[in-house]
Amino acid sequence: MQSKLLETLAAKGCTIEEMLAETFMGKEDFYVRMLRKLPANTSMGRVLAALAANSAKGVFDAAHELKGMYSTLGLAPLWRICNRIVETTRAGSMDGVAAEVAALEKMHAEYVELVSAQCE
Repeated sequence: MQSKLLETLAAKGCTIEEMLAETFMGKEDFYVRMLRKLPANTSMGRVLAALAANSAKGVFDAAHELKGMYSTLGLAPLWRICNRIVETTRAGSMDGVAAEVAALEKMHAEYVELVSAQCE
């Protein structure tokens, strides 16, 4: 990997090498273009709104979208938290979801800041 951003993400436990090989055909520039879309994604806001409304279905729908994006981008640490939220809310439960969403929101913001700072 040539990009400092990709090296930083890999050091955080992201599966960058695998995603580059499997999904992005080794094209770092294409991967970075997709990664740049992370800050503009609105799914995290929808997760928060659904949580505030105590809507397991709403949290599930928005978190499921995030999970797919995190998976495609190889953002494994975010994916793991999001997966726990999805699996809990899929069953209609909100048990422990507020704490998981808080952890996801914090980590998501850190990744957005990292991507925004290094993709200018």
